[in-house]
Amino acid sequence: MNDINLREIEHNALEVSNLLFEKAGYNFRVSKLTIADLDWCRAMSRQQPKNKWIPWEFMGSLFYHKNSFNFCFKLLDLSNKPAAACMCQYSKVINAEQDYLDVEMIQNFAIKTSVLDGNTFRFALYTLIFFMRDARCHGIRVMSPINSKVADYYINKYNFVDILGSKEILYRDSKSLSAWLRVDVESRKSLIVSEQLLSDNENNDVNECLED
Repeated sequence: MNDINLREIEHNALEVSNLLFEKAGYNFRVSKLTIADLDWCRAMSRQQPKNKWIPWEFMGSLFYHKNSFNFCFKLLDLSNKPAAACMCQYSKVINAEQDYLDVEMIQNFAIKTSVLDGNTFRFALYTLIFFMRDARCHGIRVMSPINSKVADYYINKYNFVDILGSKEILYRDSKSLSAWLRVDVESRKSLIVSEQLLSDNENNDVNECLED
């Protein structure tokens, strides 16, 4: 992996994300997905309507994969239960000098009304972009969206590109995602990061990731 330490990158991505969420005053945090969390996701998935069911039951192999990056969002007043979760994999294309961060699963379980409703993918992108930048990925791919409506949402709302024409793989490159992150943070009052946060030497990771 060319001296890339994925576990260190994972730790930093979660830490910087939580710094942003804390400064914004949100009542949730992001953390590494544990096996207990995955079991919760499986249980919650069984309770979802059929049109919202996605196969958490079969994600054990990805959970234990050495290149996985799995995290969940937990509300501060329900910190033992994932309100939403995301499972990803760092992937290198064979015979090509290109690496990607593949989003395999993402779902909001709506255990309680919160700011995550309608924003799960946006907040997940924050964490994904921090990981993507440190891992030097060329971009993020969303693999096999649950249905065409969800795929269209990623395409129209977040400018992902349907690279196969079948909506099976959606892609957005690292440069445009990094630019989107800065614009999104700065354009939303509730997520504006103070000048002190952006310039503080102790928070260089945040500053670097928000730079174009």
